[in-house]
Amino acid sequence: MSALYIAQVNVLRLLRDRTSTFFIFVLPIVLIIVLGTVYGGRVAPRMGIVAVDSGALGTELVAAIRNGAVKLELKEPATVAELTAGVEEGALEIGVIIPPGYDATVRGGGVAEIVILGQPQSAVSALREAVSQAVAAQAAVVGAARLTASREGIPFDAALAMARSVQGKMAG
Repeated sequence: MSALYIAQVNVLRLLRDRTSTFFIFVLPIVLIIVLGTVYGGRVAPRMGIVAVDSGALGTELVAAIRNGAVKLELKEPATVAELTAGVEEGALEIGVIIPPGYDATVRGGGVAEIVILGQPQSAVSALREAVSQAVAAQAAVVGAARLTASREGIPFDAALAMARSVQGKMAG
């Protein structure tokens, strides 16, 4: 019985002291709220894409990255400088630059260089893989369309539509 009485006295003493009440109840709740707000709440990695004047195939590539297997929070800064600043400041884990004239270059059979920016300590490799998958899928369709257009003598856009329909049938 004396152990219960000692515990009761200590609990009453604890509850009467406002300083200990603050440090036991209020401070931990405040810390949880502040730290949760600062560091929590974001599940998907942030990727920035700049695709100014990249044409229809550039827009299609952005949509393929957005709808790919990796869940992303996709931002579209207006300029390359804004994208670079976002990656350098850590606001974005990775940045992708699709060059102007991407559509015309790819349709013409040329090679378009897609630039990927990222900091070494971030999850760049997984995000780079998501971009690579989207680019590879588009390259396969465009390559098939180029081959069909040259062999069959049909316009590139018609060959591209045929290649997309065949790809859709093979995927489904």
